[in-house]
Amino acid sequence: MSEREKELERDLQTDTEFDFSTEFGSVQNETETTTQATEAESGRVRSRLGSVVNTKAIVAAALLSLLGVFLVGLVPLVPAVVTSILGIFVGVFLYGTVARDSRYVESGLAGVLVGAGSALWSYFPLSVLGASTTLLGIGVVGGLVAGIAGHYFGRDLRDGMTRDIEPKQ
Repeated sequence: MSEREKELERDLQTDTEFDFSTEFGSVQNETETTTQATEAESGRVRSRLGSVVNTKAIVAAALLSLLGVFLVGLVPLVPAVVTSILGIFVGVFLYGTVARDSRYVESGLAGVLVGAGSALWSYFPLSVLGASTTLLGIGVVGGLVAGIAGHYFGRDLRDGMTRDIEPKQ
């Protein structure tokens, strides 16, 4: 092998994650190669999405939203869609007052998940009979708006309560 071929092979190995140095006569385990490639790709995606979305924050916001839906649902004579949206707002509002960082994406995702699930669960016979598209739309949009608005107002309350008051001069 010439010096130029060695240099090209070394460049290929450092530029990509795949190993092109195998010879035609050699046998290599294909599943091992595809597993390594899949892990490398998923690692890249996780590293990029990891900075955008925090799964613990989604779970915390969703659990507080479910708690809010349950507690607001205890109010009698209020339609289920209204209690779901108000419950999501209350739950994510509480999450916004507690969270240190700005988590609008996570709050919106939690609102969408809880809103869609709550709409389908509240109107289960209608969702089985085929009206699930409209119900999902109402749950998704209502949950998204309630989640983002609840987080916004919760963070605003936290900011107002933790800010130092400057005396007038």
